[in-house]
Amino acid sequence: MILSGCITPPLKIPNVPYQENLKRKCPTENLPRIKGNTGADIAAPAIEYQDLYSVCAARHNALIDEIDKRESSLNGTENYSGSNW
Repeated sequence: MILSGCITPPLKIPNVPYQENLKRKCPTENLPRIKGNTGADIAAPAIEYQDLYSVCAARHNALIDEIDKRESSLNGTENYSGSNW
């Protein structure tokens, strides 16, 4: 008697939770507002936005790298470079 069939391997689920600092959302409340139409009125909020953006962008990029690392581990490609290039 011959028995044949198809089976798919079970999915590997990462058992390590994401770092809490990577799961924080970027601030959207109390953002600086432009209070006039001169260069000085625009410069101060622009500098504050620059500081907020760099922190948020770094956290976002770290989260994307972590997600890519886990997906490559699940797919068996194991590319941990953090870059697609």
